[in-house]
Amino acid sequence: MPRARRAEPAPCLADIRRVCPNVGLNSTAIRACLAEHADQLSDACRATIRERMQKRSDQNPLATPDSTLRYGEDSLQTLDYYKGATDGARPLVIFIHGGGWAIGDKRSGTGAKAAFFTGHGYRYASINYRLVPKVDVATQAADVAAAIARLRADASALGIDPGRIALIGHSAGAHLAALVATDTRYLEKPGCPWAASARSRCSMAPRTTCPGKSRPRGSRQRAVCQGVRGR
Repeated sequence: MPRARRAEPAPCLADIRRVCPNVGLNSTAIRACLAEHADQLSDACRATIRERMQKRSDQNPLATPDSTLRYGEDSLQTLDYYKGATDGARPLVIFIHGGGWAIGDKRSGTGAKAAFFTGHGYRYASINYRLVPKVDVATQAADVAAAIARLRADASALGIDPGRIALIGHSAGAHLAALVATDTRYLEKPGCPWAASARSRCSMAPRTTCPGKSRPRGSRQRAVCQGVRGR
C-alpha cells in the first residue's frame, strides 16, 4: 500500500500535477520526480524547495567550513573548504551536489562527508555552481573547472597537494564531474593543467537525465546534455 502523501508546499502543487502526473501518492517518488524535472519547475516552487532544504540544514547543523571561497562574480560561484587537523600538503576531494542541474546547494549534499574525509587525512571542498535555466550545463561544467582552478591556485596556503585532486558527485553533480574529468577543454580554459586534474569518481543516480530530455533507456546510461558536445 503506498504511503500517504504528506502536505506538499502550495507553490509546487501545480508543478506536481503538471510534471509528475503518474507518481501516485508516494512522497519519495514525488521528490525524485521533482528533482529529475527540476528545470521544468516554476520559480516559486524552486524557491520553496530551496527554503525547505535550508531549514533541514539549520535543524541538522553540519560541520562548519574553515573558509568559504569565491571563484567568480556570481553569488553562486562559491565553495566551502574543510581543512581538517592534518598538516602538510594533503589530497583534496571535491564534492559536486545534485539537484537536476536546477536546484541544490553545496551544503545540502555534504552530510557527513566533510568529517569523514578530513578524518582520514584528506582536504574536502563542496562547491556551488550556477543553475539551469539561467545557464546551460556546459556553463555549469565550466564553473566546476573554475572552482578547481581556484583551489589549486591557493593550494600551498590551503594545505592541498595540487597533483592529487579527486571529483565526486551525486546525480547531476556526478554528470558534471564526468564532463570536467574527461574533456580537457574545461580545465584548460581557467589555466589548470590537465595532468593536475587527477582522478574522477562519479556516482551517478540511475535515473539522471538532461534538462529538457526524455529519460534514457537502461539504468546506467550516461546523460549527454545539450551544449556539451561541440563546444
